Amino acid sequence: MKLTLPQQDVYFEQLLYPDEPIYNIGAKIAIEGTVDADIFNKAYIQLINQHDAYRSIVINDIQNPRIEIRSEHNSELDFVDFSKENNPDGVANDFMQTTFGKAFDFNSGALLHKFILVKVSETFHYLFSMYHHIITDGWGTSVMFQRLVKNYNELHEHGSVISEYPFSYKTFVEDDETYFNSEDYQKDKTYWLTKFENLPEPLFKRIDETVYSNKSKRQSIQIKREVYNKLAEIAKASRASTFHVILASLYLYFARKHQNNDISIGLPVLNRGKSIFKKTVGLFMGISALRIPLDF
Repeated sequence: MKLTLPQQDVYFEQLLYPDEPIYNIGAKIAIEGTVDADIFNKAYIQLINQHDAYRSIVINDIQNPRIEIRSEHNSELDFVDFSKENNPDGVANDFMQTTFGKAFDFNSGALLHKFILVKVSETFHYLFSMYHHIITDGWGTSVMFQRLVKNYNELHEHGSVISEYPFSYKTFVEDDETYFNSEDYQKDKTYWLTKFENLPEPLFKRIDETVYSNKSKRQSIQIKREVYNKLAEIAKASRASTFHVILASLYLYFARKHQNNDISIGLPVLNRGKSIFKKTVGLFMGISALRIPLDF
């Protein structure tokens, strides 16, 4: 199957930096309590069977890049044990960070994800996972973890996975193809081609123009509860969300500081307008109602 429009963006930029993990995404989940590793492995195998996106590889043909979904994958949950180390938790976290920094190779023919059960002690593990962004996103990994827990619970209680998973990568590709051939696509294409005909000056300039780095950092800003409550009141009065008010505040700050009203802020919208997303939200939000033997 050919790459979707978002996947094409990811694919060609990754080709510019083949040895850098610019599109690696992942997570670690702390598991307190004992773990049945055999059931966990079976739950993982069922997860990969359910998610065709996680059975996909990239056919690295620059003239015709595409996704190939394997019907058989022979996957096993990887396992590493650091419980005998002097500082097992520190060693485990160093291991996960180092692994996360390794780029996926489109030429290897390997699946574009890793799942590793990391043992820290008999009663504490990490489930570490990493993926290439061409097969999933942050929201998709959240849904995936929810499904993994469901698989584990059903295997634990019934000896098999009894529920069905209704979503597939194939459906996503078909939706993308429908959009590509629609009037909406042509309207959107015209809009974006004209929107940025004249690019604004960069808001932030590099300190050293000769140095280019793909390393990123995350900064967190904590808002006091009383301030947040005031923002929520403004949002309610404006018939907007609190997020919109915070976004507008950031825009005003940068616009005034740099004396520039032409500012673009990128947001991960995750196709929130699609009906399938609403179904997925409902599926994910139901996690609080699950009976989970493990303390995730």
